[in-house]
Amino acid sequence: MGEWIYENRKHLVSINNISDVSLDYSIYTIDEYLEMNYLEGFPEGEILLESTLYANKKPEKRLKYFHTEMRNGLMHGEFEYFHANETEDILSVFGRLEDGLMIGEWGFNYHQKDLRETRQYDQGVLLSLTRSNGEGPKKLDFPLSQGLQAALAKKESKVELAGKPLSLHFSDGYPRTSKYIKEQQMGEDALMGILEEIFRFDQDIDLSQRLPLGTNRGFYPLSSEERRLLADWSKIEAKYRTNLQELNNLRIESLNLAQDGETKIILGWIEEQEEINEYIRPWNNILGKEQVEYYNREGLLKDYAWNLLARDTVKTEQETKIFTYKPEEKPENFLHYIVENFRDRNLVGDSLVERLAGKLETLETSREISGLNENISRQKIKMDSIYQFPSNYGLVDYLLRKTRRDFGESIYKQELERFVREEDLNEKISIGQDLIVNLEIMKEIHTTAINIATRREEIDELYTEYTFDPFTFSDQVPVRKKKRLYNYVTEEIIEKILARAGEKSSQPTEILKELQLVQQMQERLVFLEDKNTRRLERRLQRSDSLEESVELLNSL
Repeated sequence: MGEWIYENRKHLVSINNISDVSLDYSIYTIDEYLEMNYLEGFPEGEILLESTLYANKKPEKRLKYFHTEMRNGLMHGEFEYFHANETEDILSVFGRLEDGLMIGEWGFNYHQKDLRETRQYDQGVLLSLTRSNGEGPKKLDFPLSQGLQAALAKKESKVELAGKPLSLHFSDGYPRTSKYIKEQQMGEDALMGILEEIFRFDQDIDLSQRLPLGTNRGFYPLSSEERRLLADWSKIEAKYRTNLQELNNLRIESLNLAQDGETKIILGWIEEQEEINEYIRPWNNILGKEQVEYYNREGLLKDYAWNLLARDTVKTEQETKIFTYKPEEKPENFLHYIVENFRDRNLVGDSLVERLAGKLETLETSREISGLNENISRQKIKMDSIYQFPSNYGLVDYLLRKTRRDFGESIYKQELERFVREEDLNEKISIGQDLIVNLEIMKEIHTTAINIATRREEIDELYTEYTFDPFTFSDQVPVRKKKRLYNYVTEEIIEKILARAGEKSSQPTEILKELQLVQQMQERLVFLEDKNTRRLERRLQRSDSLEESVELLNSL
């Protein structure tokens, strides 16, 4: 409650000249002053930030300036920010806010890049962005649905304005890869940096959940048909992921197939789906959070979905196969299109699972025995060479050492002896091919393990935020975000999966499946970083088994 003032002062001594009898020096001081008022734990009223550089107690340069007003938890009125260092200006941002929504003209000056942006907002809706540099101004007008335009003009419309800041970037259902999102990125980064600086002492303020300023959105109510489609989507998307998991498991086992044209096409289709997954992940966030009503589903998003999903093209050395999906005509509604498209993809996935499984069941190899022994030796040398490189992740390195040792002493030694002794030609070929497959799997185990270790570091950084320590005046003190969820997934799930994999050290295929499950858990951890996971954390704490915990993570 009441007024709070944060002050920080830093000193630096610079030696100008040293002689036999004197020392010429300058004392530089940076004074930072932040004044805020609070009401019921949240800033209310004027916010003022000033930072000034002094040389020998004389003001030399303003380094920072910020001024605005908070009203009912939202910024209101003039917004002005300036940032410089000792030698040059860095950033300045200015504009107006009404109940947290950006209105009128906003200016973003990126001084170091000699770049200026002018943005025009109406009730928090971005109308245009003009960027100026040495080559002259370039203007980008933002497409708005007719319903949103009518809502802005206060005319009768099925579309309503959300009336509150929902994000720092504006979107009327724009794809994340479109120029309308990308062109806003610099300004979005600048605004988020300003907010984090202003509220760096307020650890209870979660900017990901409550923005004090930002852009408006159109609210597009779901029709009854769309509500049915949304309910169908969760089942269809789950079936799609199940098919991909099954195909990936079959792909591991298919390494011992003499890969004909059809097998290569199937494997190529799997790779296409993995690329698509990277693009549709934001859709799952939107649909999973039921935010879809804030997206224009009849605009650019449906066109983007059509261009991405209408067909898959798989190329091999022998042929090019094109998979087309229903509906084959351009869609009118995003939700309708992705539901129908993925329903058809699931039919293709079912067919490919059946065909690939059938190939594995009726496997009859036709490889010649000539060169097989050489191939085994070559693959063994390659495997030994890559296992010289550790992952620098203790549990994974222990698993790699144990797997390599058990493989060399059991599978490889025994199967190589069988291969040498076997007199039946077909059986000899089968033994040799199985041995090569296991060597390939061993190499893939190492590659997957290295990727897990790398991803572990990325997730550690993702779940680490840096806060201010008033005792050391350091703003780089690491704090673990979502500590209970992070510790449970890493210690109670991932570490147990790795331990379970260690118990299967003589079964390379099963180890690889366990490592892929670890990767799946890591990706779920990335997905959950910005979600409300309190209910999930409680359910995880009550789970009775590793399998139940994995199922809970996959079900969200």
